[in-house]
Amino acid sequence: MGSRLHYDRPPADVGARPAWWRSQASATAGTHTMIVVESIAMLTLIIACWAGWVCWACSLPAGEASQTRPDLSGTWAFDQQKTMQPGPDGRIVLAAMLGDQFVALQTTTSLTLRIKFQGEIVVAIYDLTGADSENLSPGDIRVTSRASWQGKKLVIDSTSQGMDNGQALTIASKRVIWIDQAGDLIIERSGTPASVVTPSRSVYRRVR
Repeated sequence: MGSRLHYDRPPADVGARPAWWRSQASATAGTHTMIVVESIAMLTLIIACWAGWVCWACSLPAGEASQTRPDLSGTWAFDQQKTMQPGPDGRIVLAAMLGDQFVALQTTTSLTLRIKFQGEIVVAIYDLTGADSENLSPGDIRVTSRASWQGKKLVIDSTSQGMDNGQALTIASKRVIWIDQAGDLIIERSGTPASVVTPSRSVYRRVR
């Protein structure tokens, strides 16, 4: 009987295949190689971009990557009419906590206030990195403060030593500062003891 042709069995010698088959196989292999190389390059680029974004986000102070903090810089004048309007709790307390006018200079690490008080300039500097700050209030009262951001509001917690009815005591106060939708600067104060720290609210409008 004659020999049979086995189409399901590959030739023993690749070189025995036609030239057109070898050429097509080589082109297909080259295309697959290019696809793999391009995929690796794209993956490397994505990883590099992601790593760069993470490093940038981590370099920002806590919470800053998700929101923008207000800039309190400017010259602010006490607005008596708006201060007399009831606050969220319905109370009206007329108090110019930062004098009739003050100048604020804010950087990424500090807030400097130059306050006009009884014809003099009182300077207060607050650290915005989480460290304590020490300032002198009128009467050479040493005040220790710590400022921190809570969302878009700046919270300043302060302590000092004082006297009440001949008794030495520690005075603790909290001031919350922010800029409302109208562009006014709002300050709310609370603290202890209540006989020394009166809860109050001040509104300042930007002069320049």
